Order: sequence, then C-alpha cells, then structure tokens
Amino acid sequence: MKDSYETTPSSAGAERTQHVAAGQPPADDCFPLSFGQQRLWFLQQLEPDSPAYNISRLLTFKGELDEAALEWALNRVVARHESLRTRFTSLDGHPLQFVAPDAPLRLTRADLPAAAPRVRRRHALALARAEAARPFDLQRGPLLRALLLHLGPGRSLLVLTLHHIACDGWSLGLIFAELTRLYAAARAGRPDPLAPLPLQYPDYAVWQRRRLDTGALDAELSYWRERLAGACLPLALPADRPRAAGRTHAGGVVRRRLGLALSEQVPALARAHAATTFAVLLAAWQALLWRYTGSESV
Repeated sequence: MKDSYETTPSSAGAERTQHVAAGQPPADDCFPLSFGQQRLWFLQQLEPDSPAYNISRLLTFKGELDEAALEWALNRVVARHESLRTRFTSLDGHPLQFVAPDAPLRLTRADLPAAAPRVRRRHALALARAEAARPFDLQRGPLLRALLLHLGPGRSLLVLTLHHIACDGWSLGLIFAELTRLYAAARAGRPDPLAPLPLQYPDYAVWQRRRLDTGALDAELSYWRERLAGACLPLALPADRPRAAGRTHAGGVVRRRLGLALSEQVPALARAHAATTFAVLLAAWQALLWRYTGSESV
C-alpha cells in the first residue's frame, strides 16, 4: 500500500524467495525491508512505545449500519494488501518482514454514555484520540486497528489506526475507496468486486534492494552524502524556553489565509519553475528558517 513504484518491478513477484526463521511458521513469507520501512523500524527500536508514527482517520456512517458487512469489508481489505498482514522482526541483527497468509481483523466496539449528541460526540473524539495514541508492537502485529463508535440512532464513527510502516497518508485514500466499494457490495449481497493485485509491497522492497545490490543507486547515494554532509546538527532556533531533553512530538497547528493575489502568484511561480506549489511553499519555509538561524543547511 505504501510507496508508489519508480518503475514497474515486473519480475520481482515471480522471483520471491521464502525463508523460515527460527520460531516462525513455514506459511509466513519472509522479505527484506524497503528503505522507508527500515527507517521506521529503526526509529521504533529507539522509542518502542512511541505513537509518533501512528496514522489515524475517522469515517462517519449515516443511516443504519450493517456491522457484519463492515467487518467483512475490512477483512477483505486486509486480505487484499500484504502490507496490512505484515509483522517485523530481526534475524541475526537484520530486520525482516513476515507476511502472514491470514490475519483476521476484529472490529472493536466501544460504548458511549447516554447523553446529549454533542456530549456523546465529544466523548467519541476523546476515545478516538486515545486509540490513535496507543502504540503498535511491530513484532507481534497487527498494524491495523478498527474501532467502531455509535454516536446515536443512524450515526456511527469508524476509527482506523495504522502504523506508518504499513501505510501512508496517500494509501489511506485507497483503503477508504476500497472499503466503501466492498461495504456496498456486502450490503447488496454481491461478491468482492475488486480485481486481485498483480504486485504487493514486498515485491517493491525486493526490487528496491536489488537495485542497491547492482550499484544502480551509487550515483544518487554519492550525491546525497555530499549534499547532506554536516547537516545533522539541530537548527538553533530562537526560543523563549530551553530545548527539551527529549522529543515530545507535541506540535501545534497555526492557520493563516493568503490573500487572493498571493494565492494566484504562488502557483504561477511554481509553473514558471516547473515545480509544485508544495515545493514553492517549502522553499519559502526554508528561507524563513535561514533568516532566523543563518544556517544554509535546513
């Protein structure tokens, strides 16, 4: 579900190899981690109880909810994507991902107190935040949780929480799109309408590692080693308090509206430089950090 392919690793799926680690059932497929997965696995080893890389989204259902159909649809999504049936461990110091052939997902239900709708929704959001803050165990799995909250007659809230090693924000759109189609099919008594996937995320990981082994990425690695040399020090941002000894991930959100003229100028500047609007705004943010810190490495 995670990264998009740089090119189609057409032969990766056909060249999969099976390994059996000590204590692992033979039915599990064992694969190397992609570079992105390895980065997240390493960070989880540093802070195993941190929920910093949890991804949580809410899906509201209006009208009568068919819980059996919803649970079936969720399990079809899990069966469809190997990344949602994967757990991570290490063998001889090397991280590996194991894809389980089957990983049934149970839809957890939580009761809300009898109260006014506004109070019930506030309580539901508090439960959703608590669910999103619960850490995952990458070694045991599963890396997807589903919590169902009934807000009142004809209104329910589904809280999906995943670890970033199994999914990213872009992939969540795919999950919700597939879940919607599968749920509609189940309610109508139709079979699974989705075609099987020709490739899975472990195929991408195998293909990516093979590119590294063949030296195809040597030029790119040399470029970034030179570009990032000496850029590991934290920025000395002016602050009204001492820097915390450890990261808290307690960030905030500040919203500002751009005027019409500026809103039109930003995408125009991006087009003039064959860039995206995001790249222009990121460059502006980096320029601001440079003005505050004097550091050219951001």
